Amino acid sequence: MQNGEKKKLKRSMGLSDLVMFNIVAIVGLRWVAIAAGNGPQSIFLWFVAFLLFFIPSAFIVMELSSRFPQEGGIYVWTRQAFGEFDAYMCGFCYWVNNLIYYPSLLIFLSGIFLYVAGTKFLHLDNNPVYAVIFSLIALWFVVIMNMVGLKTGKWIQNLGSLGSWIPALFLIVAGVVAYFTSGSANTFSGNLIPDFKSILVIAVISKLCFGFAGFELQSCMGEEIEKPRINIPRAIIISGIVITVIYILGTTSLLVILPSKDINIISGVIQVIAKVGEKVGILWITPILAFLITLGGLGGCGACLSATARIPFVIGIDRYLPEWIGRVHPKWGTPANAILVQGIFSTVFILMALGGNLKDSYLALLDATIVLYFIPYIYMFLSFIVIKMKDKKSGKKSPGIDKLQDVSDNQDEKPAGKQFDFPLWLGVLGLITTVGAILLAIAPPPDMKNVGLYELKVVGGSVLFILIGIILFFTAKKKNKKT
Repeated sequence: MQNGEKKKLKRSMGLSDLVMFNIVAIVGLRWVAIAAGNGPQSIFLWFVAFLLFFIPSAFIVMELSSRFPQEGGIYVWTRQAFGEFDAYMCGFCYWVNNLIYYPSLLIFLSGIFLYVAGTKFLHLDNNPVYAVIFSLIALWFVVIMNMVGLKTGKWIQNLGSLGSWIPALFLIVAGVVAYFTSGSANTFSGNLIPDFKSILVIAVISKLCFGFAGFELQSCMGEEIEKPRINIPRAIIISGIVITVIYILGTTSLLVILPSKDINIISGVIQVIAKVGEKVGILWITPILAFLITLGGLGGCGACLSATARIPFVIGIDRYLPEWIGRVHPKWGTPANAILVQGIFSTVFILMALGGNLKDSYLALLDATIVLYFIPYIYMFLSFIVIKMKDKKSGKKSPGIDKLQDVSDNQDEKPAGKQFDFPLWLGVLGLITTVGAILLAIAPPPDMKNVGLYELKVVGGSVLFILIGIILFFTAKKKNKKT
């Protein structure tokens, strides 16, 4: 069953597809708005997140994906290090966090999309009914496109990458023009070093780390990627440079154009673009860029949907979720059932936004996503450490960095060239940063009206999902023993 279903998967992703996939899956202009809303000190915090999280996670994904390029990515790596239960919990949390991630992303996009029609519908900016209707339409468009196949669905990601970097480029150019024509709206001198005594300031680091997360997504589709041992590392390097530049220069430009206290965390980027368009007499640019940002967000949603669906697909094959989830569609060659399940559950979370303040719902969803998303990262860093220690204990010489040569379509064969080999301390650094980011994500925003309810949603919701995962595992294990 396992090998038979996997062999039906089609290799549809090349290097250029992976680069655009990474950009659209990882770059989120909402992280630029969140960072800029915390003032010039966020520039320094971007560098902190880059050094403490981006570097370890990117390098470790490069090594683990070159050693274990099978379908399932982070689930497979955890199974190699710890066995079935931990692999299941890693994969389950990775899957479930994305069920929450889509609603938070789509709520963000609902605010951006209003600008496509100019200023006619901006009164709907905090309207939960509008946000839910928009989110459901966008979600199911992406779901259907990715069920049909990566060959079709990847074009949402590829076009979405344009929607990420074109508005970012405009924002950066606008910042440069604003600086030389009217100066900066914020004072950078003396304000770049954060007050690390303030828990609310350093809590922003967890969100910026999350902004850099996602390079492991492509590895989930290892058996649908052309030459994965070569193309995944190359794509990480190329896209990593682009992503870092967009975040740091985009945040700087936003701070040059608007005072940090006036930046809206949901629609801050398009807010600045509209302001610039009005100031220089090019109001027509705002609807175009709003559409591109929306397209970029849909591409990001599609990238996460298509990649994370491979996790329940592999778990279904291993029979710890219903077996039908692990089936490949006979015509489309995709894990269509797993994608469909994600769409159904995400619909439920989107509908929950009807029950309260849209901004509070957005923040609660965002922080719950961070908590659940970083649990698999803990597994990833621990897996890296354990695998390296096993190599050392067995006396096995770790492969060195060298030119990666591809092998035949049988990706289980040993590659002809050497694989990547990075030091163990990168795993320790990434692990410490990730644990810290989870703890910081739990801290409520300073203007949160109902702290108790917020913590119940973030902490209580996360714990509830973990318990559900544990129950499902042992129920499936008991059932499997009988068959």
